[in-house]
Amino acid sequence: MAASQQTARESSMEVDLQYLEDLNILKIGHKGLFRKSAGDGQFAFNIQELSEQYDCKDLLVDLTELEIDRTRTGMYSLADHFRIMGIELDYKVALVYCRDEEFYRVLELVLRNRYYNVRFFKDEKKAIEWLQKRR
Repeated sequence: MAASQQTARESSMEVDLQYLEDLNILKIGHKGLFRKSAGDGQFAFNIQELSEQYDCKDLLVDLTELEIDRTRTGMYSLADHFRIMGIELDYKVALVYCRDEEFYRVLELVLRNRYYNVRFFKDEKKAIEWLQKRR
């Protein structure tokens, strides 16, 4: 299913990038502990490179295995991580989470206020369906 896959590790967080050819979606999996200092820009080129290589601006971001500081500081740090990773404002981003719905609803609002086209889902299938809808 994945035509291309890259993995990078930043301290206790691992980021896995995949291009899902049959869906024309870039999937970004996060695992481990997200810290404010995580992702100092080393992932940005990978996302932009894959986006350009496959002419794909639809991102599926899996946060189900990521531990996040669920404070206001942690929330804004994760929002900053979008920019650091190279996620552009014209990308369509579906994020999948598995716990703490209130935290992720507020994070969705923070990201939308920063002009990202994002939606949060508990179900990956529904996230993919949203991504597949035409803009």
